[in-house]
This record gives sequence, structure tokens and C-alpha cells, in this order.
Amino acid sequence: MGSLNDPTVRRVVYIAGANLSEIGRMMQQSDEFRRAVLKDVDQGISDSGFRSPKAEELFAEVFADMNKYDLVKHVEALSCKDILIIGGWRDQTSTMEHHILPLFRVLQKHGAKQVQIEVFDTDHSFENVRYRLAKKIMSWLKRDNQH
Repeated sequence: MGSLNDPTVRRVVYIAGANLSEIGRMMQQSDEFRRAVLKDVDQGISDSGFRSPKAEELFAEVFADMNKYDLVKHVEALSCKDILIIGGWRDQTSTMEHHILPLFRVLQKHGAKQVQIEVFDTDHSFENVRYRLAKKIMSWLKRDNQH
């Protein structure tokens, strides 16, 4: 999302990213999912030690303008950037079906020339493939610097 408002950002590494509008839609469809997300976000805020509004308040902004937070709807602005999308087949947080593949597919459909996807057999933490993940990102960054 941050790269959308900054034209100087030309390259983006999207690691297990989440489409906030997709999460919002899923929260609207399931009270159980909503409670779980709010609990997880509040716990993450608490664990981080940072002062932040509660998850309910943070998601109120998403619910107020779902289009603003829907990466798929920003395909035109994103398609001019060089993007490395990274996902995990076993990721239950930022699933391939809801977050990774929809963005990749819409970028392809829009004709983005500088989009690459790398998928690992891992979960959201990438714990079992961190060396390979770092190696892939470094390789991608070095390739871009050679052009």
C-alpha cells in the first residue's frame, strides 16, 4: 500500500502480503473469523510493545473504504513497478487463494511486465526456508541493479 503513494518506490518485495479488503470481506462474512482476526491483531500489537489503536478501530478504517485498501483495484498504479511476490503454499494467514494469486493474476492480466512470483512449500513464518527466501530476494535485487 505504501508504494502506491510514493512514485519514487520502483521496486516492491511483497512477502506473504495480505489484501486488507479481502480480510475485511471475510470478516463481514464470518463472526468467528472476525473475532479471530481482531484477537490476533490485538495480540500482535500487545506483543510488539508499540502503542496503537485496538484492532477494531484499525479495521473500522478498512470497512469505511474497502476500495482504498484493495490491492487488486490498484493494479494500474502497481503494474508500473517491479514487483517480487512471495507466498507460501501452507500459509493459512495470507493464503495463496485469497491474497497472493489474485494480485499476481490481475497484474498479469493488466500486462505488468516486471512482476515475478516465487512460492515456497512453507507457512506464514517461512521458518523452514528462510535461507532460500533471503537468497531469492538478494538474487532478485541484484538482477534489477544490473539492468
